[in-house]
Amino acid sequence: MVPDVKFEQILIAEAIDSDGIVNGQILTSDAQNITKLELGSSSYDQGKIQDLKGIEAFVNLENLEGQFNGVNNTMNLSTLTKLKVLNFPSNAIT
Repeated sequence: MVPDVKFEQILIAEAIDSDGIVNGQILTSDAQNITKLELGSSSYDQGKIQDLKGIEAFVNLENLEGQFNGVNNTMNLSTLTKLKVLNFPSNAIT
């Protein structure tokens, strides 16, 4: 489940979400194929990611970046056991 529309739009634009439809969902197999995810946003961008629910499905991620977004909640990274790089400056993550 990917409830944040901007998050899912980025996944679609990067050809990660294979159904190509903003519907709050991503196939588990799509998420598991990804080792690097850059979710950067321009500080002038009107649509910023607010919520990273669904990131826990990306179990093979080694690198996760998302500077200048509006993420201001808790990220569940417990399933991301391969994660080596986490870079989220200019966010208020707990």
